[in-house]
Amino acid sequence: MAEPDRGNASKVRKFIPTCCTSTFTPIKAMRNVKMAPKMMEITRRLEEISAQRAELGLEKVVGITKYARERPITTSLVYEPWVFGRDGDKKIIIDMLLRDEPIGTNVSVVSIVAMGGMGKTTLARLVYDDAEATKHFNLKAWVCVSDQFDAMRITKTILESITSHANDLQYFSKIQDRLRDEFKGKRFLLVLDDLWNENYNDWNCLRSPFWSGSPGSKIIVTTRSKNVATMMGGDKNFYELKNLCDDDCWYVFEKHAFENRNINEHPNLALIGREIVKKCGGFVDLRLNTYAEYIFLGCWNTNFIDEGC
Repeated sequence: MAEPDRGNASKVRKFIPTCCTSTFTPIKAMRNVKMAPKMMEITRRLEEISAQRAELGLEKVVGITKYARERPITTSLVYEPWVFGRDGDKKIIIDMLLRDEPIGTNVSVVSIVAMGGMGKTTLARLVYDDAEATKHFNLKAWVCVSDQFDAMRITKTILESITSHANDLQYFSKIQDRLRDEFKGKRFLLVLDDLWNENYNDWNCLRSPFWSGSPGSKIIVTTRSKNVATMMGGDKNFYELKNLCDDDCWYVFEKHAFENRNINEHPNLALIGREIVKKCGGFVDLRLNTYAEYIFLGCWNTNFIDEGC
């Protein structure tokens, strides 16, 4: 899937304060001793952003291979005051989780599908931590799968999550036996976050212990691929996540960029932020948050605000 081309990156750079770019050369930094520490800090931050350029859409990607990059690890924790515009999505997913399935179906899959950066993981977190969902299920577990599908690691993580104890079993079959026993007769909720693997045999092997769960058990899978959702049976409870509107994107951006500062005291930065939000097109987790850090937090930390940034 191709990311936005470099033309979009140059347009975004037009909204970056010139003080953050016009003197960005080693020669000019040496001529201005006062600016040297600030330039070093900006350089450090730019290097960090450069390492994430594939996630920012600043580089055209012709194709994404299975092991093209290392994905960040996710957890089930979410800070709700920083989440906007997902109340309706959350209600739909919870309704799917609480819905009665046909007789004989112990475990069913709910799939959340969208492009990277749309907020799939955030939505899954909101549902996972919901009080109604927590009350409905006897056991809960969260696993970040990511690019490399390791059935033994995933199974062991699930087991340790629901038992709250480290597990020293060395054989995959023994770990699966223990997990089957833990699930037996209990209604569980399992989140498999960021799943890429489209190999049906791998999935069939992983889910063997799940069938011992009580009817009504659910698995939430977040993925970019509709093929993954279909393979796992998530096409029956399929939810394609849509972009946030500009206003909700702005609320997210404002929280990350300004935190507890008074936005009215910096109208120029607010104007720049609004333009960036429009160009991010509803991508909230990756591009929007990183642009907020890149442009605004860089200014706060290096005191550029005091110099008219």
